[in-house]
Amino acid sequence: MISLFRKIRQKLLSENRVTRYLVYAIGEILLVVIGILIALSINNWNENRKDNLLMKKYTENLISELKSDLLMYDELDDRNKRVAKNIQSYFAYYNSNQPNLDTLISKRDTLKANLRIFASSTYTIQDLISTGNLRLFPSQTKTEILKSQRTLEEKSIYVKETFKGITSLIRELDKKDDLLFRHHYSTKQHESVRNWRYNLDSDKYLLDNNLSVRFLNLFSFQESVNDDLRSASNELLDILKIL
Repeated sequence: MISLFRKIRQKLLSENRVTRYLVYAIGEILLVVIGILIALSINNWNENRKDNLLMKKYTENLISELKSDLLMYDELDDRNKRVAKNIQSYFAYYNSNQPNLDTLISKRDTLKANLRIFASSTYTIQDLISTGNLRLFPSQTKTEILKSQRTLEEKSIYVKETFKGITSLIRELDKKDDLLFRHHYSTKQHESVRNWRYNLDSDKYLLDNNLSVRFLNLFSFQESVNDDLRSASNELLDILKIL
């Protein structure tokens, strides 16, 4: 094709058809420009197609992760409510007139309260931010994604702070316990902590009750936090589902 164009130009020049040569040259330039524009258009279309496919994949991952988080919020709330109900039942019996110590101990032993920090599954948001691929999403969606991540980070900090009071009480309990005996490294139990559960006036019993109160407060706070996180997740889900 290039050889054909060259021959045509040479023929026009040899025949002194300058005007026709100029018209032809302009036409040839226009063809080249049009070819470049078409190539750029195809390239842009291909890049946009890749971006759309990548955004679709991110969207699918985000939706899956947010749904997983919502299930975890519900699971954590249900678990906390069950433990809180047992703690409240124990407190009610503790406050009754002349509670039977064996029954009281039995109720206390069923509490099984423990610390549990919720870990979000939304790793895709972190990937979007670190790679700069957040640019793939429309402005409103980007805003909601960042808002959801900020809410999660803030609430996680608040929950971790509430754990400090509980962990400090647990350390105090350990100081007043015979860990050697409790972890079965010895068959002898220290006299100061032997049968402490039957002594409602013991320091260890007081600390243990205080710990249960802290757990109740934590569960109530976590429920409030989970409501906020659940709301943020649902708002983001509603936007992602229409992309």
